[in-house]
Amino acid sequence: MESNLKKLEHDCKASWDYLAKISKNDTSSSMKQKINDYLNDVAQRIHQLKAIYRIAFNRLEVPSLKPMAVFKMVIEFALEYRTTRDKILQQRKRLADKRERNKTRGKIWALEQSGKEGGSEVSGSRRLAQTQMNAEQVALSFH
Repeated sequence: MESNLKKLEHDCKASWDYLAKISKNDTSSSMKQKINDYLNDVAQRIHQLKAIYRIAFNRLEVPSLKPMAVFKMVIEFALEYRTTRDKILQQRKRLADKRERNKTRGKIWALEQSGKEGGSEVSGSRRLAQTQMNAEQVALSFH
């Protein structure tokens, strides 16, 4: 792994040299800019891979494990973390929805009462629909 990273770094540096030689003779700035951006991205990725390699083998002190075994553990941990986090977020959303239903339930009853007191008569079918809706909300809040 270390030799592969060194080879990648050497090839990247050689590419920079080739780009410098090409740019002396070529005036096409758009292609030069694209190649320059690409080489910057490659150099950054190589640097990140070297840092990950150094951390995995030196700081974590796992020289006896193969790199794939170490990274497999990291991937499994990330998967467990993500699923647990998603479950917690779903639970928080359900509780927030339940709180919101409880807040609006009282307002609907208050509006129904104010409609009766204000002199406006609520039709029988509308009253039946509101009563059914309130009953459904009460049933949902107990679950």
